[in-house]
Amino acid sequence: MRIQQNLLSGLALSLALCLPLALAPQFAQAQSKAPAASEGITIVIPVNSAAGKSREEVKQAMAAMNEVIRKQPGLLDEQLMENKNPANKPNYVHVMRWRALKDWEAVFAKPEFQKAIATHSSTITVDGAGLYTPVK
Repeated sequence: MRIQQNLLSGLALSLALCLPLALAPQFAQAQSKAPAASEGITIVIPVNSAAGKSREEVKQAMAAMNEVIRKQPGLLDEQLMENKNPANKPNYVHVMRWRALKDWEAVFAKPEFQKAIATHSSTITVDGAGLYTPVK
């Protein structure tokens, strides 16, 4: 049963992190109106602690993934933010600003990022990702 839960958790994490790649055609129109290089694109990922996982375990999991992310070309800024209202979800949001969507998508092709996802898939759950540009 635990193996099945770990597999499902890993699958859910992989799907949630890769969902934007699968939906790339839907973002094609948004990319054709690409923001100025100085604006970039902001990615907001809701992150929750998996059942029974501590704050420290989540921080370690996110740190392992961010170790890869922070080395990527095109990353302008990145911050993991903790929800201070325990009655609400998500527990965290991971906010990243990239020069372009393609820079963020390239992270998923990195073997070291795939390894970090696989290693920590039982620690966190991810509920999709939002792509944002400034309102004008």
